[in-house]
Amino acid sequence: MRTCFFFASFLILALLSGCKGSLEIRDGALSPELAGLVREGWEGTYEGRFHGAATSLELRLDSDNRVLLESAADLLDPACDSRIGQLLRVVSNGSGVAGAIFAFDPGRCQWLAGRELQAWAVERQGVKSVRLSLLARETRANRCGVYSRDKDEYCNPSAGGVFFEGLLKKK
Repeated sequence: MRTCFFFASFLILALLSGCKGSLEIRDGALSPELAGLVREGWEGTYEGRFHGAATSLELRLDSDNRVLLESAADLLDPACDSRIGQLLRVVSNGSGVAGAIFAFDPGRCQWLAGRELQAWAVERQGVKSVRLSLLARETRANRCGVYSRDKDEYCNPSAGGVFFEGLLKKK
């Protein structure tokens, strides 16, 4: 148990001290250090558009330092009954927290490929925003061509995706 605590503390210090990477979050709860960063400036209500529709999100921490990201209306469509789940990972950009990955349940819209909602922190000219991204569907294609010198044909498989995205600004 002590080893796990030491390892978790080391990862949090690395995240806060400038290392790039991600930190897995157990039970959606943040350490007191990370919770303090969220409370200092990111907790609150965000409004904007996601996938073309007006939406509002509430970002807050509960008494156990669990990050709660709640939408006033369904992010996809009222018929989907989708839900944002608990925090899974925190991502660092080397100078602080860059974003977070939340579990996502598409409800009755099981056609949706994504099961994780990405929330990226954006701060420009003192305005805090959250950029959301959710994988709608995966795409696969072959990129084919001809080598100019040999006149040999080639095909390379490529993978990508279509994402639902949006930007919400803090009120």
